Amino acid sequence: MRRLLASLVIASFLLLPTSSTQAASPYPAILDSIAPIQHLEFNGETGDLTLANHCTAGFINQQKRYWLTAAHCVGPVGNKEVINGFEGIVIASDLEVDLAIVETKHYVEARKALKLASKPVKWFDRIKTAGFSLGYPYAFYFEGTVALPSFTFPDGVAPKLTSRTYTIFDMPIAGRQSGSPILNEDGRLVSVMQIGYGMQGGFGVVSGGATLKQLKGFAADYFGR
Repeated sequence: MRRLLASLVIASFLLLPTSSTQAASPYPAILDSIAPIQHLEFNGETGDLTLANHCTAGFINQQKRYWLTAAHCVGPVGNKEVINGFEGIVIASDLEVDLAIVETKHYVEARKALKLASKPVKWFDRIKTAGFSLGYPYAFYFEGTVALPSFTFPDGVAPKLTSRTYTIFDMPIAGRQSGSPILNEDGRLVSVMQIGYGMQGGFGVVSGGATLKQLKGFAADYFGR
């Protein structure tokens, strides 16, 4: 564990704007609660709007059509996004905790709203995630354990990070998997994927995301009742 901590502190982390391992059998329920998300960017040369920055979003409110993702995956509040082909708009964003809420104009079919966990994760708790990776039409699925329930990086150690405190997971991650929901064994949301380390061949060996405290502080009021 000391070696893990040391490597986390001295390493330069990679921000991951989407996701990646093929869904295992039986069918993971988490796949009913995620969708690919891209935001619209204006092309000054052609005058057209183009899709960019492929990530993952988790469905959190069926009535109001709210989606939760990482803030670095989307534009500022008011920016237009596309979730699984449906237009949406960023209604809340906080880069300090790297979280954002997107509202879609239309209901995205066959989606099950995620629920927040009541208790934070502990050392070695089992967790799981799923998301989409750029260029792949299917979702990838991973399982792992909690390595550090809460870890704060010292100032200046990892300048690429958008948030200094994370839950660290001993769980593989694919490049561009940010925004993917991370669930506990009860299927409740405990984190959102934001960073990865040790990327080789498109996959990382350690991942990290928002703490449950950060999730509740930012997004508790947006979840469906």
